[in-house]
Amino acid sequence: MEQETKLNELRYEMEREAKIELHEYCGVVEFTREEVDALLNVKIRTKDKFNLKEKSEIITAYIKRLKMCVRWFQDF
Repeated sequence: MEQETKLNELRYEMEREAKIELHEYCGVVEFTREEVDALLNVKIRTKDKFNLKEKSEIITAYIKRLKMCVRWFQDF
């Protein structure tokens, strides 16, 4: 139950930040070690495996968040 709560919080965070343009984050984003570990260890799941729209939105948000993390790491 606790793991589902953490995944939902991470999913909400990724969806919220995916709405913001990547170029707005340049030089402003900072990631903690825990955030990077959580981002790399997330397993993307949806309620219905046939709901491709929901899965696509979640994966797109995840990829954008991952790109921001990589760009931050390269600049660091």
